[in-house]
Amino acid sequence: CLAVAVPSCSTVEVPSAVSIQATPQAVPEYDWETFGRESGLKPGEDEAAAHLVAQAVARKFAALGILPNFDEAGREYARETFGIGNSSIGACGFVSRALRSAFIGAGVDESLLEVVTGRKPLRPNGLPDLSDFYNLDHAALIHFGEDGPVIYDLWLHGVSQGQYGGFERSDWCGASIDDWLNEARRLGYAHFTFHIESTEDDLVPPRARVMETWGERRSEYANQP
Repeated sequence: CLAVAVPSCSTVEVPSAVSIQATPQAVPEYDWETFGRESGLKPGEDEAAAHLVAQAVARKFAALGILPNFDEAGREYARETFGIGNSSIGACGFVSRALRSAFIGAGVDESLLEVVTGRKPLRPNGLPDLSDFYNLDHAALIHFGEDGPVIYDLWLHGVSQGQYGGFERSDWCGASIDDWLNEARRLGYAHFTFHIESTEDDLVPPRARVMETWGERRSEYANQP
């Protein structure tokens, strides 16, 4: 994706106790689920606590030297810092997976989490526009909370700020579906799918699909034994 303007959201303090140690060399194998578990934050049904987990991950990214990764320079920085074969560290897919794992570790049921991916359309010749090769798609994490689905897009925040710190002041820390879809479309993403679903769902209006899935997931969660 490209640099974007980021609004600001309510500020919440992230506990300083969230400070698992790791060296840059350990980042590729870093256990974000354990990080979430040992954070001592238990979101449950509380979206404010979920915000804290996301903010704790952002702080840890900053402490580990993980930078927003969206171009060749970002890929090269990741390779030089974290080792050959780790060029995607700091890219949106890495970020959304780390957030999802941390949420699960902190106690959020997996059924209430989903990675949504936006893809840019192909050119008339059926090929992707390779002038923006590193940003042909973009992934973010949806939390199907009690009051509705919200999106945690730490990567979008990081690209606009040049770092992952300060997520507590970003509206991408628990953004509305409409705000996120509007921004994604502005950046050129036209087709949206859930991580576990086929591209056929591109034909479904994304907001309607998200809201339908929110209802399904909440119902399943409420009926768990």
